[in-house]
Amino acid sequence: MDSKNGYYSLVRYCPDASRQEFVNVGVAIYSPFTKQVKLQYSQTNRRLSQVFGKQDLHFINRLKKSLEENLKRESFATVGDLENYIGRSANAIQLGPLRSLKISNVADDLAKLMDRLV
Repeated sequence: MDSKNGYYSLVRYCPDASRQEFVNVGVAIYSPFTKQVKLQYSQTNRRLSQVFGKQDLHFINRLKKSLEENLKRESFATVGDLENYIGRSANAIQLGPLRSLKISNVADDLAKLMDRLV
């Protein structure tokens, strides 16, 4: 199976940006060949409440959906375009810094990263 260079980012929940404390809630993979970002979130938000106390989970789910919809609408011609998008993000749910990754199969690689990192 051919491997291609790509990137991944942890999707993080950070309720108070000034404290810079976050919990990983998902993973995103960017393929420069398809110029798209694929996301996968954790099944539950239980860990958020464990770390940060009671949270408005309905609001958090709306933020997740919003990020997913925004990424589907965007076209990232280059890695720099995606990095600029990440730099402009100011919501409580945001993408972390990009890290390089060899992509064999986006769906399989995404599932492996979820198991390992979230």
